[in-house]
Amino acid sequence: MKISGSGEGFTRTVSVRMVPTLLVCGLLLAACESGGGISGSMQSCSTSRGFLEDTEVTCSGTVETLSGSIGVEFGDGEVFEENTGDTQRLRATFTTESGTARLTAPGPEGAVELGTLRAGRTLTVDKVVAFDDFDNSIGFDAGEGGRLEGIEYRGTASPL
Repeated sequence: MKISGSGEGFTRTVSVRMVPTLLVCGLLLAACESGGGISGSMQSCSTSRGFLEDTEVTCSGTVETLSGSIGVEFGDGEVFEENTGDTQRLRATFTTESGTARLTAPGPEGAVELGTLRAGRTLTVDKVVAFDDFDNSIGFDAGEGGRLEGIEYRGTASPL
């Protein structure tokens, strides 16, 4: 059975079998974000590849407000799984207008500490990380009740 609707030049068809899947995905998303929140985020990424070389991923982005403990994706997970190998060198800078947070990323043997982001200071990162299609997030931990505003970042993940 399908439910269809249309409007302003497009038609949307949703299979009834998808409804339980969408419900489960929505509940998982809510559970994942229960430890923190994020608003006003934008990211722009590009990839470059040399002849017979793995892909390098460069991203820059902003987050208006971040609270608690939450991950911010760095690029597209599928790009990391298919084209960058198991580990990458992350070279990045992070700034925030207000607040403090501890930053982490997935590493070859568990979480990698990227450093502490503080208002008015630039955090410069040069670490080996292990981004893949399941986890390509930078973890921001502002602590319970903690909040950051005006986050900006720019970085490149290059295959090793």
